Amino acid sequence: MTVPTTEPVSGAASAAHERGKTKRRRAILDAARDIILREGELGMTMRAMAAKAGVSPATPYNLFGSKQAILQAIYDEDYELFTRAFEEQASSDALIRVFDIADFSIDYFEQQPDFYRALFAILQRNSG
Repeated sequence: MTVPTTEPVSGAASAAHERGKTKRRRAILDAARDIILREGELGMTMRAMAAKAGVSPATPYNLFGSKQAILQAIYDEDYELFTRAFEEQASSDALIRVFDIADFSIDYFEQQPDFYRALFAILQRNSG
């Protein structure tokens, strides 16, 4: 009787696996954003996100664990983009930065107000 052996995954195979995982994560986040924008929280199920992303129904759970984690990832990603864009445009003067952040926040929110209203409402409701 032969005992199967597990061979270590090569560096190239491991890198390819990580690229695939990153691609699936991106597809799920993009699908979730689109669902939030078009349907709000009611349409945002793990199954709907998986179908829209073109992945198996188990993939969102495997990569994120929960719908709340997907929402948090969307928020974190958006916050990082917001912060980076603000830092590129804001004044170095502390007082002017206060006004810059107010103006920048309004402009940023107005780009997709329905999306942000839905996202913030969902996060607030789910945060307890």
